[in-house]
Amino acid sequence: MKRRFLFALAAMMALCAIAQVGVAEEARISENSIPVKDYVRLHVLANSDSEEDQALKLKVRDAVLDCARELLGDTCSADEAYAILAENIATVEACARQAAENAGFFGAVQAQTGVFSFPDRQYGDLLVPAGEYRAVRVLLGEGAGQNWWCVIYPTLCAIDEKGEFARESAEIVFYSSIGRWLRSALGGEE
Repeated sequence: MKRRFLFALAAMMALCAIAQVGVAEEARISENSIPVKDYVRLHVLANSDSEEDQALKLKVRDAVLDCARELLGDTCSADEAYAILAENIATVEACARQAAENAGFFGAVQAQTGVFSFPDRQYGDLLVPAGEYRAVRVLLGEGAGQNWWCVIYPTLCAIDEKGEFARESAEIVFYSSIGRWLRSALGGEE
């Protein structure tokens, strides 16, 4: 009888471990393949590839991200975020224009919302696949220079103190209720 109990307990623990691995793998896969409709992207196109225009692009990017953060606040969905940005595109454009003028650029600055094509983009472990995405696009002057893009909702556009991309993320912890119960029943840590 004792042997059967130990065997059943070992089998149950093995199943719990397999379930935990399966949940973690499913979460990793789903994290790496968020549906296109759940994103709103930001795309900033520089006037040219000159050093000055590329530096301007980054200043405008920072201003637009700050503006978007204020507008979006505690937004709960990509649909809501896109609607807010579309309603406030004049504000986004004004932020971009002000940043450009502060940097000494007085050429055309245009912000628009729409659906645009984007290439693959890797954010740490997260791959945002190439495709058609709702986005805010900011064109500086001719818009003929190298561009910059990110995901504005959910926020994957964090910039660290060095001015480089840094993904904002909270650690995700997976657990099994059965595993916790077994550990506590057998005197292990909870």
